Amino acid sequence: MYTVIMSATNAFSKWLKLDLPRIPSPDGKRIGTQPLLTNELQVSWQCHVIQNFYKYGEYTVIAIEANSRYCILMPFVAAPTLEEFERLFFASWHGHFVNYYTQQCNLDQHNIDSLIHSIMNLNPTINWVRNTDMSINGHVSDTEQWVKQMLADYDLQYLNEEDATGLAHHINSLQKRAKKGQSSSKKFIPIDRFIDDGISRFIETKNKSKPQSSMQNNNVVSLEEFRNRLSKI
Repeated sequence: MYTVIMSATNAFSKWLKLDLPRIPSPDGKRIGTQPLLTNELQVSWQCHVIQNFYKYGEYTVIAIEANSRYCILMPFVAAPTLEEFERLFFASWHGHFVNYYTQQCNLDQHNIDSLIHSIMNLNPTINWVRNTDMSINGHVSDTEQWVKQMLADYDLQYLNEEDATGLAHHINSLQKRAKKGQSSSKKFIPIDRFIDDGISRFIETKNKSKPQSSMQNNNVVSLEEFRNRLSKI
């Protein structure tokens, strides 16, 4: 069992009309801007939403995981309910991991189905808060610029699911830098950290060995297929 901290920016809270608590501040400072933590007991995601054009158009949700800085992009025509957003978000998160993992492991259909069942049976606790981690906010802003640039370059009014997944994959393949301590920073690739976390969190202990790098494209699971399987569980 683990906990998922869903940290909503002011814009996201307003979009979904959420009245959320703040993260308690031990010293009374940085209220509403507390740092987010991911470890073996919890995963934290910073959630933000942008309107594709100034005051009009469809929406793109940007969700960035605290440790890996892995981003998920989710297009919306209008604001969903909180329950609907959670369903789509978890399907995207888990679907991304299953997709990468099945590309790197020689999994047959039975093992893919078993992995999906295993993930869905974990039933984490979900805690929503209104908070903006300023160390992640820079990555959110960068991702927003990627979205705006893609819309402009390809003369798009919105990102469909394929566009969003492809752009997110590109962003997650780029080297990132995050602070390590007070004065130094560390370089890393978000996809690598994202897969490592998924292995430790979703795969049983006996199967936690890191996958080989050989790609098995015939085992790739699309988000559409993943969601179809979830509906049958």
